[in-house]
Amino acid sequence: MDFKKETARDLISFGSLIFFIIILARASIGPYWDFFYQMTLALGILFIFSFLFKKSDMYAARSLIILVFTSIFYKDSGFTAFVILIWALIIISLIYLDVKIKEIVQGIVLGAFSSAVAYFIISMI
Repeated sequence: MDFKKETARDLISFGSLIFFIIILARASIGPYWDFFYQMTLALGILFIFSFLFKKSDMYAARSLIILVFTSIFYKDSGFTAFVILIWALIIISLIYLDVKIKEIVQGIVLGAFSSAVAYFIISMI
């Protein structure tokens, strides 16, 4: 197998649904309820809006949600910089794997929207 493609696939797995569920599982036994609720609500919002924007890349969306809420949770600039770097590599990997730019951008917008709405709702409770 091509090393570059394998590495790109490995990177985008950080935006996979199973990785997201692993994060939720860990948060639930923490217990880190605000983090858990933010992530869960953002995933639900993303799921609903994914029906309206069917050609959106969900790896880009979910990985952005993970970036946002893990950065808020850890409150560490070094960790945030590291996660931003990983996220940028995820986006580059999606491009390398020939995912359409429009789908990636829509995924980013959906991830940002879902994160913002979830953050706002949970902070109001």
